[in-house]
Amino acid sequence: MSVSAAVNGWQVLVRPVLEYGCEIWGDGRWEEAERLQNSTGRRILGVNRKSSGAAVRGELGWWRMEARRDLARLRFWGKLVRMDGSRIVKRVYVERRKMMYGGQGRGDGRNWLQKTRRLLVELGLEAEWNNEAVGTKQQWGAKITTAIAKREEKLWWEEVKKKPKLRTYLLLKTKLSFEPYLTCGDSVRRSLMTQLRVGTNTLNIERGRWEKKKPEERVCGVCATNQVEDEKHFVLECSGYDKVRQDLFNDLVRVKYDINSVIGDKKQLLNALIGDGLPGRTREVVEIVMKYVDRSFRIRKRLTEN
Repeated sequence: MSVSAAVNGWQVLVRPVLEYGCEIWGDGRWEEAERLQNSTGRRILGVNRKSSGAAVRGELGWWRMEARRDLARLRFWGKLVRMDGSRIVKRVYVERRKMMYGGQGRGDGRNWLQKTRRLLVELGLEAEWNNEAVGTKQQWGAKITTAIAKREEKLWWEEVKKKPKLRTYLLLKTKLSFEPYLTCGDSVRRSLMTQLRVGTNTLNIERGRWEKKKPEERVCGVCATNQVEDEKHFVLECSGYDKVRQDLFNDLVRVKYDINSVIGDKKQLLNALIGDGLPGRTREVVEIVMKYVDRSFRIRKRLTEN
């Protein structure tokens, strides 16, 4: 199954069941749904259960389930505000809001209106709560989507920075958005690319962590340079892959990918290959890089097993 088909299956068949009616009942942490979403994302990406949930959401461009529930709540509040005053639900809303400001129903902040107000204040939309100026359905939807997306990207980035295993990911990914490479190549090559990006792979920088080795002890077993085998070493430096790496560069030059412009800067070169890429990166370029990653891992497996 392609990534797009698997994502559609999650979004159409599973997620709506979880979210049914969440604009009314949803509030606070939703750990069960977060675990299910992260588990689904790992299956779609072909990475193991130790892969960071932040990286999984980052590759797929997914918000937390809690954030989607917040969006549903605010959409419903906007619908209530725009609703005709003759509707029973609108009359209930108006009376409850009066009670809230009349000293009744404040309690411990657990009622639906108090939670909605708190969410709007958190998103910097307190003025909209006060004056109920939500505009049209489309205008309100765009405003709250932008506000929640901004909050989610900030929280996601803070989570990524806390994860030592995402050392390379920090160099490659800065936006919470779907990665185009996921629509390229076959499932094996996509999975290897993802593993390389998110740090959960078979390189010694990660295996050594499982074995509780010091970082400087997690050296490459392919070349004789005694360098730490991290993602940068694997992609750019290890002499064991010189032949396939030269094939990679030749293929990229052939398809007019301007790799020579960053050849002297390893950070930019790494990003050009397995990160955001350079201007003009096409599907063909991505598949050439995936082929190189696949061939290199095959060579590594053969050499280390021997």
